[in-house]
Amino acid sequence: MKTVIKTGKGFSKEVKYIVIDQDNKSCKIVPEELASKQKGQEIISFVKEKLKGYRIELVNPLPLELEIKFLWPQLLYEFKERFPYVNGWLERANLSINEQTLIIEVENRIAHKKLSEPEMLNYLQNRLYYYLEEELKVRIDNGDFLRDIPEVTPEITAKKLLKKEKSVKRQPEENNNIILGREITAKATHTLNQIESEEDGVIVEGQVFEMESFKTKKGGKLFLLDITDNTNSITVKFFINNQDNLKGSLKEGDWVRARGYVQYDQYSKGLTLMARDINTFKPPEKQDEAVEKRIELHLHTRMSAMDSVVDVEEAIKRAADWGHPAIAITDHGVVQAFPDAYQAGKKYGIKVIYGLEAYMVDDGKPIISDPGEGRLYETTFTVFDLETTGLKSNQDEIIEIGAIKVKEGEIIDEYSTFVNPGREIPPGITKITGITDEMVAEAPKIEDVIDDLIEFIGDSVLVAHNAGFDYSFLRAALQKTGKKEERYSLLDTLGLCRALYPELKNHKLNTISEYLGVELTNHHRAVDDARATAYILIKSLAFLKEREIVSLDEINRLTKKIDWKNLPLYHLIILAKNKAGLKDLYRLVSSSHLDHFYRKPRILKSELIFNRENLILGSACEAGQLYRSIVDNKSSREIEEIARFYDFLEIQPIANNRFTWLLSLNRKPFTKENICVII
Repeated sequence: MKTVIKTGKGFSKEVKYIVIDQDNKSCKIVPEELASKQKGQEIISFVKEKLKGYRIELVNPLPLELEIKFLWPQLLYEFKERFPYVNGWLERANLSINEQTLIIEVENRIAHKKLSEPEMLNYLQNRLYYYLEEELKVRIDNGDFLRDIPEVTPEITAKKLLKKEKSVKRQPEENNNIILGREITAKATHTLNQIESEEDGVIVEGQVFEMESFKTKKGGKLFLLDITDNTNSITVKFFINNQDNLKGSLKEGDWVRARGYVQYDQYSKGLTLMARDINTFKPPEKQDEAVEKRIELHLHTRMSAMDSVVDVEEAIKRAADWGHPAIAITDHGVVQAFPDAYQAGKKYGIKVIYGLEAYMVDDGKPIISDPGEGRLYETTFTVFDLETTGLKSNQDEIIEIGAIKVKEGEIIDEYSTFVNPGREIPPGITKITGITDEMVAEAPKIEDVIDDLIEFIGDSVLVAHNAGFDYSFLRAALQKTGKKEERYSLLDTLGLCRALYPELKNHKLNTISEYLGVELTNHHRAVDDARATAYILIKSLAFLKEREIVSLDEINRLTKKIDWKNLPLYHLIILAKNKAGLKDLYRLVSSSHLDHFYRKPRILKSELIFNRENLILGSACEAGQLYRSIVDNKSSREIEEIARFYDFLEIQPIANNRFTWLLSLNRKPFTKENICVII
């Protein structure tokens, strides 16, 4: 078995990855760019220490097309782990490169349709970027390899290819579950992921997800059924000479039990089940055996665009079958499922709770937190900016600090330093900031500079552009170094500029700097960004003075001036308590579509508060304000304040948020193989 592993700290600039062949006890090192032969020997010696008994080889840099083929077995393994229900189409595909596009030519229309789904394309592109550190597009082409079959020619493809013709009479004594051959009374001998070689007497079960039919030159028909049992998939193939040989009807979505022999198919280049007998069956339904039944308060139906294919009646029927007393319908931003839900609730004797997963805009978020009663021109401000190894304060580290002290409209002091993060700086961060590992190699660690920064801040008001981001890293640094977190007043110039300069299309630091005539020479360098933010603050304070806003606590009056279109969206669950609540819910939905629609129907938090008496509010998913505040490392005080807004807090299964790391370009899914060696 071959395993590809990315290198970590120490050799990431010289080595792209290593390929370990555990069967042949060999290891190939694929270089990035070696400074010298001596460096290459150092790497070989290091790997030999880690992989004793292995044959180590440093290969020459490969052309892109050859390198992709070199990586292809690992990519196939990861793809199969992520999408086990997909057939072995990628294993049989032809690969080529054209202008930074990987063209994957697959065998037939079914493979083309399935592999062209956005989730699969994105996954392949992300994994290619992970290994190659190069942006490649992926395109799936239909090579139609089956056109080479000598005995058959394409006829038709349809949802009910095996539908029995009306003129064909069925014998009353026949078993209606039999599609082909005889009844199968034995249990399945294999799950689909257990089929690895040619074998006779195989019985498998699976759900049909594609069907295709071909007419042979001799007048018969070849049928192809693609089935999956969610461990893997396989093509079930059978020939018939007469349509009367089919004893029943079959459609996509049906579960079938097939008996026959597995053989290597020379046309599809993979294992295929040649079926003698095919029966339909109903798989055992999952049961809720809990004594105290749960009530689902977060359910999307097919009315949630691009988020669900669930039929509302089927969902309500399942809840009733499981003995649930009630169920809530919470589609994204809409209420179109309510009429069908009402009818289904009456039909199956279950209470329907009418609700919504809304897109909320917090139009009351303060520009300055804990402002106190200080006067603007008597207050000392510390404007700061941090450069970091990434976006997550609980995982990433500070690499540069810049701070500028402002009082009475003048800059009075400055502080800046690099910080050694204790890890390599990702290439993407270096590209944005220009900060390299060499620049921070001799810099102090955060525990050596945190006291100096705290002393520099003193009792001043902290200021930053998009302050939540920088302050989350400052708080994390205080926590990591065991320092007490002071209760600072925090002014966000992003919110301030949104209120003062609504005419701007966006309020990025460089946009505002250009608008106000502030110099910003080295954007994304801490001290330069902090200095630009300081001058923006000075000009904005003068603007506030013209508006006769003279104290810190008066700044938050400006929140009503902020265009709601520029504010972030948060998900939340809204449930109607009663008929009055249902009316309020309709009012909010109407307003979100008619008055506050911008890309999505938005509900303003101020309107929600005004109408919440007969509503129940829940904190929703990872896109909810509470979840985001925890991820953004906000203070316990802020998190508690946000939590108090909700009537119930939603804790979802961990698997619901698996996508947050699966789709990340710089993170690799955890498997036994890719954590067995760490270099």
